Amino acid sequence: MATRGELTALLRYRRAQVDPVDAGLPRRGGRGRRATGLSQAQVAQLLFRTERWYGQFERGGIDAPPPELLEDVARVLRMNEQERASLYLYALGQEPPDRSAGGPQDDPAHDTPAGLSWAGLLDDVSPHPVAVTDVAWTVVAHNRGFAAFHRALVGERAGDGTPDGFNLLHWQLLCEEARERQLLGWEAEWARSAAARLRYSLARHPNNRRLRRIEREVLADPRAEAVYRDCAHTFEPERHSHPIRLDGWGSGRLAILSMRPYSVSRTWLNIMVLEPEPEPA
Repeated sequence: MATRGELTALLRYRRAQVDPVDAGLPRRGGRGRRATGLSQAQVAQLLFRTERWYGQFERGGIDAPPPELLEDVARVLRMNEQERASLYLYALGQEPPDRSAGGPQDDPAHDTPAGLSWAGLLDDVSPHPVAVTDVAWTVVAHNRGFAAFHRALVGERAGDGTPDGFNLLHWQLLCEEARERQLLGWEAEWARSAAARLRYSLARHPNNRRLRRIEREVLADPRAEAVYRDCAHTFEPERHSHPIRLDGWGSGRLAILSMRPYSVSRTWLNIMVLEPEPEPA
């Protein structure tokens, strides 16, 4: 499993965020600039393991670590749910146990939801733009609000106006108009979280051809490739808004709230909440 680098980056990132004093340990000293966060030895101490063992684990050298250990690591390093899920994916190749009794696991051979009647339902869910995507973040259903949002994104390129087949990750990472005009502060505000989402999705669905194609395009694009290689430990909170400017909509901040419908594990329900820029006083 080609996720050892991601596991190492995630663990190093989380170690750096935890103050030893908050964990009941002395602050790290040493010559020159003071080191920040927990050392490998301190994490090993908190896990009741040897430093050698933890160093091997952080490098991805422990095969099939038990879930109980991963829960301890997540607790010691104070991971949020997204980081905990990534820890399981990178260390075990699977998602963590669902704390609320979830549905069936995804089948990589069947990524598109079937047999679901989304038409009309999404218009009742929210007045905001709403889209259902498959595991590769390609739109498979949407409400009228998202259709209008999509027309603002692509303008004359909308063709027949349908957003079906529109890929959210491709738009955020590779669309030149989005990078130059729409997604303000593209690299810091948008690209890093989108690249991290691509890494996470690939770890969960390594055989998905659309995700692999997007990754190849990202690696062939100098701007996107630089962000992608540097984002192994980038995560965002459940709700995080980003600055955006769209023709006909104006400027503001867009939050994309993504969630899985209960027992429909091969879809994401994405609600776009646009917070307009305040009027000048």
